[in-house]
Amino acid sequence: MTNPQYTPGPWKIDDAFKTSTVITDDTDMVICQIHGLGPGANADGRLITAAPDLLEALQNIIDSVDKGHAVILVPLAANARAAIAKATGGDAA
Repeated sequence: MTNPQYTPGPWKIDDAFKTSTVITDDTDMVICQIHGLGPGANADGRLITAAPDLLEALQNIIDSVDKGHAVILVPLAANARAAIAKATGGDAA
């Protein structure tokens, strides 16, 4: 893998802001700000915070396939499911 050209995760929703949904990194640097609050902003925030996890899960799957290790996809699917659950606010099952 090449070095990422984006702010590395994990990213989180910072609940300190009262008029918008703000996504920050571990150092509390603002990644992005979604103007407004409510279910739509919360869903967008979850998806944005999951972006690094989703990218990593997909890269791991592609790396395994490229190396001819398709059998390893079963455990990697757990990472993909967890990233999807983080993005959707759902269950990782």
